[in-house]
Amino acid sequence: MRALWKWTWISFALFAFLEAVEVEAFWSPDNGKTLYGLPIYMKEPGKVLVRLTCGDPVLEPQDGNWYATIKSREDFASALSGKPVWSDGWFLQRRDPPWIPKTVRTVDFILDLGERAEGAIGKGNRWDDAQKKFVDAPLPPCPAAGKAALVVEIYYKDKQTGVRTQGQKNLEVIFAALPAGLKPVSGGEKVYAIPKAPVRVFPERAVAPVPPGYLGTHFSAGGIMPLDWELVVPRRFPSMGIGKGAMLRCFLPSKPKQTEVKGGVTYERPNRTWWGHLQSGDQDRGWGPEANYRYYQSDFRMLLGWAESLGANLFVVAPGWPHQTKETAMAAVAYANGKVGDPAVIGVDKRGEDWKTVGYWAEQRAKGDDRHAPHPAPFCVKYWEIGNEDYYAHNAVPWSNWLFLENYDNVAPGRNSAERARLFLEGRDYNGEKCEGFLAYAAAMKRVDPSIQIAAMLAPEHKAKWHWDWNEVLLTRLKGVVDLFTYHGYTHSSTLDEEGVALQAGKEGRTYITAIRAHMRDTGNGAAPLANSEWHCYEPLKAGSIRMASAVYLTDMLGIMLEEKLAFNCAYGPFDTKHGNDGGWMNLLRPMNASDYRKSPASEGIYDRPTAFRWPSYYAFALWRDFGDQLVAVENPWDATNQISIFAGTKGGRVTVIAVNKSGKPQLLRLAAAGLGAEMAVDEVAPAKGSVKDEDVTYNGIDMSSPEAQKMDALERIPPLVKLRAVDGEFRFDMKAWGLARLRWDR
Repeated sequence: MRALWKWTWISFALFAFLEAVEVEAFWSPDNGKTLYGLPIYMKEPGKVLVRLTCGDPVLEPQDGNWYATIKSREDFASALSGKPVWSDGWFLQRRDPPWIPKTVRTVDFILDLGERAEGAIGKGNRWDDAQKKFVDAPLPPCPAAGKAALVVEIYYKDKQTGVRTQGQKNLEVIFAALPAGLKPVSGGEKVYAIPKAPVRVFPERAVAPVPPGYLGTHFSAGGIMPLDWELVVPRRFPSMGIGKGAMLRCFLPSKPKQTEVKGGVTYERPNRTWWGHLQSGDQDRGWGPEANYRYYQSDFRMLLGWAESLGANLFVVAPGWPHQTKETAMAAVAYANGKVGDPAVIGVDKRGEDWKTVGYWAEQRAKGDDRHAPHPAPFCVKYWEIGNEDYYAHNAVPWSNWLFLENYDNVAPGRNSAERARLFLEGRDYNGEKCEGFLAYAAAMKRVDPSIQIAAMLAPEHKAKWHWDWNEVLLTRLKGVVDLFTYHGYTHSSTLDEEGVALQAGKEGRTYITAIRAHMRDTGNGAAPLANSEWHCYEPLKAGSIRMASAVYLTDMLGIMLEEKLAFNCAYGPFDTKHGNDGGWMNLLRPMNASDYRKSPASEGIYDRPTAFRWPSYYAFALWRDFGDQLVAVENPWDATNQISIFAGTKGGRVTVIAVNKSGKPQLLRLAAAGLGAEMAVDEVAPAKGSVKDEDVTYNGIDMSSPEAQKMDALERIPPLVKLRAVDGEFRFDMKAWGLARLRWDR
């Protein structure tokens, strides 16, 4: 026999002196030592503990007497036992202590639901009108289905007035057979938490369009090499949705000429712009300290071509900012988007370098060279970003993409970021040299191609006051000037374990967006697009990003960003910052020979996986692949932050539901919808060993760490885990602990 219990939290006033009594119900397999909250499916009959808690204010300790009873109709067919001592039968009476103390006092009733044969004698279970009392009588068997009502009563007799006051509340109990699709729990130690109602999906109730760039990652020259492209990216990316319409953010190198000393040897670094990098030979692109472009084994032209072959879009962090020149950025736009023969002049920069015309750079792209195929047509890169996290005072790296301001610490007491933001926009002097600001760069780049969209980066303002100051200046000054705003959504997790990390999308991920959006509305920018150009669950990033917790977080956060109507997003999660491995896609797939990559040792544990190994986060993207073109409404009875979050989308007649189990307990997912199809296909990702710390997963029941699975590139060819049929007008699926599921049906 299996039983489904539903219960209600009860609070009621007895009289003036007793403000509230709370009633809770739990299932206990060991007489109250271990409690599981209701509602639940129980593996086997057990005991239900009903706990009454009397709260303050309470009566003074006098000689008054109080007692509690639990009654039921005859269809609730069980014997009752009490703790510590109760009278037999339905009437249960507690006479010790004789008063309610000022401190909170809890009283427990235990209802034994053990199986019992029909006809057994129950004590005091039937009311006899003739005798005006409860009498012993035969009991029916424990019901397999049906409903019963427990009545909880509290009595108090006031000594001075002699008036007996009564408070009463019903506690509904429902028995039901185990639903189809629910698997037994081994050992009977765990239970399935069941909401009072199924998840309901409304395919006709549109919430928001699903933008083409709802899936994206980082694709920088510093994070992907030609061999990675050949061995990893084209094989694995399409299966996880990094293809048509996906957004790939990339940085272009932008350091000026430098002199470096390594081991007593002085190295002269050339102008390390995107163009110098693209032109460099193999001798300049090696591993050693003498290499001018070490680690940057790919270049802008390669990234352009690779993104085009995937059908993806590049989102480029413009070169030259802020310590080079705006002409560098103009030439990059011309190389990507310019037309051959365009006579528009870019001009000579402040350092005397002639960046010629738009047509000149288009010609370089069109003719190609020994490493780059000719490409006469423009690549038409639409999205460009200027600067990266310049609201932070990274004053130790003056020649990077950061906004270096000497002797300026915006987190010092009494300092805000308003002045820093003004310098970011308008430019400033550095060592006697005028560095142009965001506004000059944006205007110059738009002169090359007016169709491009330029983004300005806002700060995560809910984290600190100086972030609000930065945003206030940018949102006020850039209203109607820029095309979109971006932010970086790294959540706080440095102090959390993996269980805490798995919950961070719901706990904090939405907070970023809510705070920024409110500020945008307050400054008249409410209609402007907002995108998340870097995000991940780890701050600081760490090796845990290749565990199941990251997959749970990413799956959840992708849905939240859709609900919040972000224009696009680019995940970023280097999995080994100890050795400097850089680039968001590497949190999803292991790159080629990582023991050689930046000379990282192979003995670190996380490298003992084959090239193109799919880390758990990969499957978050794979489940979201082909989600649909319209996000639709759902009614989710679960606690979406701590239990199960649900997202639903449609495309044509197909409905797709993404479910994220953010708990260490298996859960029964019940799902209903108008026009429910006859059959539902389910794809499932689960930790291989059931732990949120697992680095291996199963996909539709297949061990994805096996050599056979590693040879498979197209996950979409793997049959669904199961095809469900509707039962009683709903689909029911047993979700594993920390499990992720995609459920699909055709209307």
